[in-house]
Amino acid sequence: MALYYSKGKISFISEVKSGTSQSGFNWKNCDLTIEVPQNQGSIIKQVFRVTGDKVDEVLKYKVGDTVQVGFIIYAREWNNRLFNNVELVTITDETGAVKPKEQPVQEQPQQESTDEEGPDLPF
Repeated sequence: MALYYSKGKISFISEVKSGTSQSGFNWKNCDLTIEVPQNQGSIIKQVFRVTGDKVDEVLKYKVGDTVQVGFIIYAREWNNRLFNNVELVTITDETGAVKPKEQPVQEQPQQESTDEEGPDLPF
């Protein structure tokens, strides 16, 4: 399959849906919408299906962030009809770097010296 790329501003991230399939497989997905600038100032919207571990990567971003997405397009058959799927494969910020997961900032407790002369020394 060919991998295609688009660069645009995130305009919507849908609610994450999750569940367990009949075969016992845990799944989750959401949709990501970006606005891509075109010629003469027009803007088109593109919607990507995000599945599995990629959902966590998408949730690192917020509406208004500029991102580059890599995606694949493929068709699936259902009831003798074909439907196109556009599935997100990669997402990076506008510089091309993968956004790291934000770590909560933990404050270091300050040690107060009870000695007026200085901190306790081991000798």
